[in-house]
Amino acid sequence: MTDHNQRRLIDLHLNPRDGQTDQSYTEISFSCCIYELFPTEDSKWETALDASEIKEVLCMVGITVNPKYLLQKYRDTRNHDVEVFHSKTDERVFAYFDLQKEAKDENEIFFIGLSINVKDESEVLEKIMNIYRKLNICSPLSYDIKNKTLYNKVFRSYFYFYGNSYNKYKRQLLHHNLKPRQ
Repeated sequence: MTDHNQRRLIDLHLNPRDGQTDQSYTEISFSCCIYELFPTEDSKWETALDASEIKEVLCMVGITVNPKYLLQKYRDTRNHDVEVFHSKTDERVFAYFDLQKEAKDENEIFFIGLSINVKDESEVLEKIMNIYRKLNICSPLSYDIKNKTLYNKVFRSYFYFYGNSYNKYKRQLLHHNLKPRQ
């Protein structure tokens, strides 16, 4: 398969202008301990959260995520994929869960990113900040209104995620709730 055909199969948007300059979306991201955001009974991590907080945020923007599925994928030591859950009503609204684990990570860190519509921005940001303040282990929060880093990884994944070398046996970007392209 040629490079161009492979790109067509993988990239969700092929027009260089689609979405990149669209200021209707904002991206929020950070890394944290997965068991703080999605606590389990057998977890050794103390947390002031109970997972209802992040579920509420995701529900506000029409995204459905099964925490048990995410935890199962995270616990699989061979899995380093990214799970992308799209909104039921707008594919540009999505939650990005990067489950890549560092070999010596003792804090069980994963990366979470949200792409949201600006009409929901103030309410979502307020709720995300409430969650973020309760986390014990986290990276600095990124608030991106111009660069569209998550958008590029998700919609132009052949270059930005796969580095122009797609290999179905290596780390994958997996989409959920995405309507088939016409």
